[in-house]
Parts: sequence; structure tokens; C-alpha cells
Amino acid sequence: MPKTIKKHLIRIGVFIIAAVLVGSVWAGPPSVSITNVTGLQPGWVRVTVSYTADVTPTFTLTPTCASPTVPDSVISSTALVLSKPTNEAFLDLNLNLDWVDKNINSGGTIVPPCNVTNLQVDMLNGSTVLATTNKTTSFYMDVPLSHVFPGQQSSISHVSSIPLQPAAGTS
Repeated sequence: MPKTIKKHLIRIGVFIIAAVLVGSVWAGPPSVSITNVTGLQPGWVRVTVSYTADVTPTFTLTPTCASPTVPDSVISSTALVLSKPTNEAFLDLNLNLDWVDKNINSGGTIVPPCNVTNLQVDMLNGSTVLATTNKTTSFYMDVPLSHVFPGQQSSISHVSSIPLQPAAGTS
């Protein structure tokens, strides 16, 4: 093989390796999206996000509550951040039970907690916001049954009944 062809093949090989390395390191601008919102039990909602970033980020979850309900009635936290290959994070929104205890009115009924109308997720690297996403939604943060007296159930729950038998096809 002539030397010039050999040089060109080596250069092409180096360019291909460089392109692969650059492509695997730079995945584009950071992004985040809400992929799932699931009620795990009364007073506990899990928000799943997928993201792209060159770092392992942290997240904040901020709900918007319909008036007259207030965001102080809920607490958000990051449950788990998975980096490659899935790039998913699981964020929890829980009812603030201290708020519930302080907001039982004189008649013994609980002031309704947050009626969530929007979820905002910020993806951060330290204190720098890398990306933000919003999801319009509508759900009530119900009070866990462990904090409800029988007479309070109808005033705070937005679920008419809870089936005690497993769903069909499950055991």
C-alpha cells in the first residue's frame, strides 16, 4: 500500500475516533422533561423526569396550588437520581403532615391541602439552573388515612372509595 493512502487512512481513522469521543462527551444542551406523575398512596405523589446533562444534576420540584389551597401544605424531595444509561430522576411530593396538624379548624375538619395545578422541575448543577420544565395537571393531595378520623373522611378525600381487593390479573 502506498504511503499516501496509508496516511489518509490513518487520518480518517483519527477523525472517526475523535468524532465518536466528541459525540459521547457532548450530548447537546441540558434538558429535562416530566415523563410520569403517579399517586403512590394518599398524600404521596412520585414525579419521574428524564434528563440530558454532562453532569449528575440535582432537582427541585415546585407545585402550584389552586386558590385557596397553599403550597405550604406539601413538601418536595428528590428520591433518586439515576445517571447513565437511563438518565432518570424520581421526585416525591408529600403532604406536609405538620401543616395538616396545624390546620385542623375548630370544628375538627381539616383545611383542604394543595390542589396541584402545575408542576415545575428545575435541573441544577450546584445553584445554576441548567433546564426547567412545567407540566399542567390537576390533582388533590389527599390526607393519608392514618391522619383522618372517620368524621373527617368525607370533607377531605376526593376519592369516593378505595378497593380492598387486588386489581384483576394481580395477586
